[in-house]
Amino acid sequence: MLHVLKTIPIAWAVSAAAAGDPTYPPPQALALVDIALDRNPALASARLTAEAAHAQGEHHRAWPAPEASVDFFQAPVSGFPNPLKDQREIDYSLSQSIPFPGKPGAMSRPEHLRGSAEEKRAEAASLRLRAQVLEAYATLYAAERRLRLIREGRTEAGKLLAAARAGYEGGLGNQSDLLRAETEGAALGSEEWEATFGQKESQAMLAALLGRPDENVAGETDSIFPVRPARSLDSLKEDAFSRRADLEAMRLEVSMADAEIDAARKGAWPDLMVRGSYKDMVDQSRDYWSFMVGMQVPMPWSWKGTRENVRRTGVIRQKSERDYVSMRLMIGAEVERAFAALESAWGRMELARDRRIPLAQRASGSTLTAYQGGKAGFNEVLMASRDLRAARKDYYEAIADHLKAWAALEWATGGEIRTTLTSTQGETK
Repeated sequence: MLHVLKTIPIAWAVSAAAAGDPTYPPPQALALVDIALDRNPALASARLTAEAAHAQGEHHRAWPAPEASVDFFQAPVSGFPNPLKDQREIDYSLSQSIPFPGKPGAMSRPEHLRGSAEEKRAEAASLRLRAQVLEAYATLYAAERRLRLIREGRTEAGKLLAAARAGYEGGLGNQSDLLRAETEGAALGSEEWEATFGQKESQAMLAALLGRPDENVAGETDSIFPVRPARSLDSLKEDAFSRRADLEAMRLEVSMADAEIDAARKGAWPDLMVRGSYKDMVDQSRDYWSFMVGMQVPMPWSWKGTRENVRRTGVIRQKSERDYVSMRLMIGAEVERAFAALESAWGRMELARDRRIPLAQRASGSTLTAYQGGKAGFNEVLMASRDLRAARKDYYEAIADHLKAWAALEWATGGEIRTTLTSTQGETK
């Protein structure tokens, strides 16, 4: 079992944040990204697709293999099926087809452009994998914090049960308070099993992205210190249009379609064929040789296929242009959506940290004190405890959603968000 998270410099993340120089996304998550980029089989497959396309381009550039033949010429019928019986002439020949100058290069150029487009798609796949790992890390973070809160809640439920028992023994409570306290503990136990499953599920997904599906991603995620980018939405969109590798891949596909049109037109150019023969005259004292030059002659009935091939590649080019325009529109929408999600998560974090959690803590403490003094009911104590736990849970989920939105914004803009940090906030108790 490989304890992946435990092998990463966790102390570095904590010390960096403590020094006032937070790194975002968290260093622990970025270390997992490096593992995924090195080990993920889907990413390796994308890179091999590009290599195969370039190899296909070199294949089109090469001349076809020569053809060697032996012709048993003027063999008498009486010698069948032995071609050497009473044989008069044997011709040995070697022929070579020679593509018209410029034709192999025109045929190979579309494949090399396809290979370049696939390379860009592999870059996009690596960035997409980075976003998936960060999202999986954020999901695991939220699952672990939820499990921690539930376990703390069970401890608090035990304290409430003790308080209810003390109140009952002192004449300030009743048996229903004890039952409600025990019911609350049982409900939290059920939630703990559910949260444990969520944690294991998140670990399994992260392990699969790392290319280690049979290994255990153990340990615990670091604290996360979110940041806000000092960037406008318009500047982020400009980054996206200039950096998105998949958009560049579609632009290369338009160029590839132009190259295919050129190759389709040159496909009708005549190929040459040369052949040299040696004639072994069995029944004569002298042998002979011959040389032949041939050409593929374009005829009117053969041009229809060429015209239709050119038309087909022209339609493909128009489709590629429209796909490119559609992708630009989609990229703009992706940036806006990720930016809005980032701002939403930040607002929820601030609200939970500055308002909900402090108020819930005060309400929980004062309600418990009032109950112990006989001035509040047990239901009020339970509700206050649940409200505090819910506020902290929402806070941790907002932190996780912020990291997910950051990952989505990196994907949408085509790379890491290099920016000056405007403000930070870390975990709160």
